[in-house]
Amino acid sequence: MERNRRSWVVTAEPCRRHVNYPARSKSIPDPVYDAASQQFSEAELAQLTLAIVTINGRNRFNVAFHTPAGNYKSSVKQSAA
Repeated sequence: MERNRRSWVVTAEPCRRHVNYPARSKSIPDPVYDAASQQFSEAELAQLTLAIVTINGRNRFNVAFHTPAGNYKSSVKQSAA
């Protein structure tokens, strides 16, 4: 399952170039889609793709605004367990 998830992430994230992912392709290659769809439902693939988009967007904001990695401090108080 992890390998299929990783393949989906690598090919869905447009900034990366996977060995088996043609640079001009506009979609997930059929073998990657077939393997992922055997492990994940359509809803799960949509959620995984949305997670990729969200992380990619956050990373682009961090690059644009020179945000140092690891400096985030939550304003939410954590309760002691």
